[in-house]
Amino acid sequence: MSNIFTLDSMREEIEKEFAPCQFALPDGKVVTLRNLLRVPKKNRELVFGLLDELSLLQKTDDQEAGTGLAATEKSAEIALQILPLVADSEKLGKVLADSIEEDLALTLRVFSVWMEGTQVGEAEGSPS
Repeated sequence: MSNIFTLDSMREEIEKEFAPCQFALPDGKVVTLRNLLRVPKKNRELVFGLLDELSLLQKTDDQEAGTGLAATEKSAEIALQILPLVADSEKLGKVLADSIEEDLALTLRVFSVWMEGTQVGEAEGSPS
């Protein structure tokens, strides 16, 4: 006996597995930050480039003690560039970024919440 899957049921499963992060904006609207795997290819490539830049920055900061604040500020700048790229609405993503840009801790926390939510889950074991 075979299993029959529908695209709708698979979409529901994917939506649960790759659930987006949602943030309420000051004006009451909600912006959705999508899982990186659900972002259109063009934006996804830009985000991967920015994440590579962020990773390089963190490695450089680890090697050069004393540049922590500058590196943290640059990390926040990169995070603010990424948010509109992964948002369901680039306009609302920019509103989110503009709303938090002056608060370094909040910027990094919002970015961290999105990063944690966008991690690809481990594959489930196959039945034996």
